[in-house]
Amino acid sequence: MRRFVIILALSTAAPLDAQSGCATAPLTSRMAFVSRQNSVNYIFLVDVYASGVGANPARLTSDSEAENYPSWSPDGKRLVYQRDFNGSAIYVINADGTGEQRLSPTPGFDVTPSWSPDGTQIVYARLHQAPQPNMPPMTDIRVMNMDGTGDHSILPNTLFSVEPRWSVNNQVVFMSLMNSSGNLEIYVMNADGSGLRQLTSGANNADPVWSPDGTRITFGSDREGSNKLNIFAMNADGSGTEQLTHFDVPYEAGDTNWSSDGKKIAFERDINGMKQSDPNAYAEVWTMNPDGSGETSTGVECSDVGCAPRWQPQPVVVSNAQMVFQLPVQAGGSAIYELATMNLDGSNRQQITSDGKNKFLPHFSPDGSRLVYTKFLVGAYGQPGAQTDLAL
Repeated sequence: MRRFVIILALSTAAPLDAQSGCATAPLTSRMAFVSRQNSVNYIFLVDVYASGVGANPARLTSDSEAENYPSWSPDGKRLVYQRDFNGSAIYVINADGTGEQRLSPTPGFDVTPSWSPDGTQIVYARLHQAPQPNMPPMTDIRVMNMDGTGDHSILPNTLFSVEPRWSVNNQVVFMSLMNSSGNLEIYVMNADGSGLRQLTSGANNADPVWSPDGTRITFGSDREGSNKLNIFAMNADGSGTEQLTHFDVPYEAGDTNWSSDGKKIAFERDINGMKQSDPNAYAEVWTMNPDGSGETSTGVECSDVGCAPRWQPQPVVVSNAQMVFQLPVQAGGSAIYELATMNLDGSNRQQITSDGKNKFLPHFSPDGSRLVYTKFLVGAYGQPGAQTDLAL
């Protein structure tokens, strides 16, 4: 949860316990996360196998300054992250560690970046001043283009509003101390800053993360009391809260991230009892199913203050993929365009309409189960008096 903590000051902790092996196990994904070496946080990449075990962790960069809060671009080709160089700044870098670019001014106090769902913009928090112990700073939540241009505030001058995340439904969720209760709470707003709403109350609720479809939010909370810290999930409007992990002190869980297919959640699990604020506590990257079942340790150690496990988005693999096209069919001495489908290799061609009306511009729905197209009720394309309609 890291209450009142933005990772600029560094503390000591054990070095990364690198895993190896699993050479014959099926590799399912890759993950970015933060671990500490020589008392400094750095970003690592690790392979994750079908068994849930992680292997071959390796640093992303060779920079000496602290690195935190990595976030993958939607296509999985780049990362945006926070680097403590000339203040704290937003950087982007390719997945292979090349092409590092600073986007923030120098010096800067820019933190906790993440991407827009289309990968063209970055949302982040700007601190008004360097944070001091037990004195959370004022902040702006801002948006800029992926090259650093077009930077502007969407939520100015609120108390410690950080970790903004942008959903596919064009909403931004974040945590904040703006309500003066002394508790971190979760808020949501539209991507232009309008429609601000508080979603949680009555406890510390932090590190909010969208599910890939934008319908659910996972977060860490101490709402159970007795110094417990566990992971919860709620609907996008704050309803339907359910508890996903049930660890008891000194074990804790938080700092979640969904896999791009929505089938797994990565999280930080630690032996702490201090709500993920002790840099000397032992922490690991774990995974689980979206309902909280199947909790599994990757065996990879991470930073207790800012573990930030982040699944690399995977390309969509379509099995039995097909394309739809206009098929000329002879009818009464002239051609009528019906619709047909075929496999991507040209096999299995099938005509799917046959009502004798010209049809154009077919498009599959995102899930591939339906088609929308233009249908000529009278005449054909380019003919005077032709009448069209949209059809499903």
